[in-house]
Amino acid sequence: MRQWGWCFLCFFLISVWGGENAYGEDKNWSVGFLFGMYDPSLETLNDVIADSGKGIVQDPNFLLPRSQEFPANERNISTSAIEGNLSFGLEVERLITDRHSLLFTLSVWNGESIARDEIPLFLRADQTDPFIFPREARYNVQLNQFWLSWRYHLLKNPEVGRVFLNIGIAGFALADVTLDSLVKVVCPDSNPTCVPDGGFASVSSTEASGLGFSTNFGLGGEYFITNWLSVGANVNYVIGEVDQLNVDRIFTSGFEQFDEVPPESLFGTVGIPTPPPVPETGNNLTFADIRINPNTPNTEEIRQQSPVKLELEGLSAVFLFRVHF
Repeated sequence: MRQWGWCFLCFFLISVWGGENAYGEDKNWSVGFLFGMYDPSLETLNDVIADSGKGIVQDPNFLLPRSQEFPANERNISTSAIEGNLSFGLEVERLITDRHSLLFTLSVWNGESIARDEIPLFLRADQTDPFIFPREARYNVQLNQFWLSWRYHLLKNPEVGRVFLNIGIAGFALADVTLDSLVKVVCPDSNPTCVPDGGFASVSSTEASGLGFSTNFGLGGEYFITNWLSVGANVNYVIGEVDQLNVDRIFTSGFEQFDEVPPESLFGTVGIPTPPPVPETGNNLTFADIRINPNTPNTEEIRQQSPVKLELEGLSAVFLFRVHF
């Protein structure tokens, strides 16, 4: 993090050197409140969660039972891509000269994808009616990005407004990813071994986080309402990547609540593959091609694993209210 210390030291020295009235006006500082839309690529993650033949190895989605009726290459619930969503932020600007300024920006964004299905399962060889398993998978991503940028004013009229060019100098992104799975069991009325309430629910979750680089560039403009208040908009293209995510916490919930059904009858004997081992804190989040071995249907093949990356490339368009002082 030493390079960030140098960046902020340079920002401070330039601010002091710029003087109180570096460009002939009495307001060299401003704070902008941003809100708008951001659409990061998230190419790797979106590709994995949309493909039922791929899976994140640490994803509790693996704990969801798989129907014997599924093709051998379908293991998980596939979900839609995590798409663009609202973003919020804060921007602090320091005017250096009539044409140049430095700014520090915080941007917060959250996106998620949820999918549900329902499968029938026979958990005993002597079972006449299947159990019904409503299943749900949820993927949530939160991005906090911090940027130090240079701003060049292409046009500027203190009594009207300004048009400017933004060029990122340095920045980083903090990412939090949550993987949730929910499975409910609905017992058939004809089964005498059902629990009194007719079933149960099992929830599992994996939380991971990572740090990566990020920057942006684009155009913006503002209209001065008064000498201390302006409104405007920025359109920037974000570049960056979080190339590694590490598991922070794991919440597991198995099938122990279903005491009437012996555990050995759930996995390995009725075509339901045994889930992989529970991940440990600190493990890298990885994905792989997951296939059910057609010759031994109760065995999964986890092929070469690759890290789950978060590609941050995407368009960000925000409106802003800025207070000058």
